[in-house]
Amino acid sequence: MTKRLLSLLGISGVMIAAVIVHRHRELAHEAELWRAATDPID
Repeated sequence: MTKRLLSLLGISGVMIAAVIVHRHRELAHEAELWRAATDPID
């Protein structure tokens, strides 16, 4: 019972971490695009 619970927690934790990393990459990419769009080009 406890092992099963821990494995379920581990799986959900990995999935949550993957989602957070994915969102962070998307946000960083959007910020890069925004910076490129707003910077005046000399």
